[in-house]
Amino acid sequence: MCLESLHEYAKSKYLDPSVPVYDLNLTKVAVDGGYEKQRFVSPLLKYLPSGDVSEEVPASTIVTTASHGFVKYLISRMLHRDNPFGEFYSSRPEFFLIVTARTYFHLCCGINDADPSHNKLTEEEMRIKNKLVPMNAQLSKVYNVIFQVYFDFCLVDVLPRKSYFPWKPHKRYAWNNAERLSNTRGVDKLYEENHNRLMLMYVRPKRPKDLEMIGNPAYFEYFLTRILQRKTRRIVGVFEEWSSGWGLLIVEAGFTIFDEVRDLDLEDLLQLFHLLKNIPNFEQSNFVAEANMAFKANHETEDIDELLVDKFRINLWRKISKGADSNENISKQV
Repeated sequence: MCLESLHEYAKSKYLDPSVPVYDLNLTKVAVDGGYEKQRFVSPLLKYLPSGDVSEEVPASTIVTTASHGFVKYLISRMLHRDNPFGEFYSSRPEFFLIVTARTYFHLCCGINDADPSHNKLTEEEMRIKNKLVPMNAQLSKVYNVIFQVYFDFCLVDVLPRKSYFPWKPHKRYAWNNAERLSNTRGVDKLYEENHNRLMLMYVRPKRPKDLEMIGNPAYFEYFLTRILQRKTRRIVGVFEEWSSGWGLLIVEAGFTIFDEVRDLDLEDLLQLFHLLKNIPNFEQSNFVAEANMAFKANHETEDIDELLVDKFRINLWRKISKGADSNENISKQV
């Protein structure tokens, strides 16, 4: 990645010369993955040792600076971890991600005091601590909520940004740099106050047994996409859009006709999705048809030759088992 001079300096000063340096651009991985979608073969597969999706001790540890785009890429790959081309198909690696404060607060779906946990936390302790952060409607985007559901995470440390290469200066998004008329502390002010800080996060995928209630990930993604589309909508109205009478089921479950999306926390969202899945004849509903169409539009490429993809997949695993470059001349061999 054009950092040869830095690598040479490190090996001459403190790094063991035998340590291999790989040419791997994670930002490009995220971009290529978004373009090729489900058919994308990640170059990370070449370096990730095989493991198990329920392993206690991680087979690998990845430490890296990460853009919000790369984190979204990991979320998408984890959401559809049954894809054999994905990084989480047969492993459960741990990550130490260095992200901006903006990305950190987004992944938390809310504003907290950014208090690092310097002692190792168990998975249960991380989940309890994260539940204490009240959800912010502005930060509760679809992939941020999916991150909350599919990953265990905690803040490990806060790092000075000046210790790294220069990052772009903070940009205010208020119209013509005008000051807010109210005294409300908006998230843009929060980003500005924390602009010179980087957050070191510990992140690890959850085990399949922790995600059994999700079922079909395409349904879960579409459910969040629709319900979080406009936070001021009433929940009953959202369900009535899918089928007449479904709103009554929500009221019977304990919600009111006045409850709005912005009133929900993570547990409420999971409860509503569980109710949705268990509605009689759910698989024949408009929701399922819409979700399947959305999945094809967002995650599948057009004109897929299934036979070619099967041959491609077989050849991929042959090359990985032999330790060969998984991206080298595959297309020529199929």
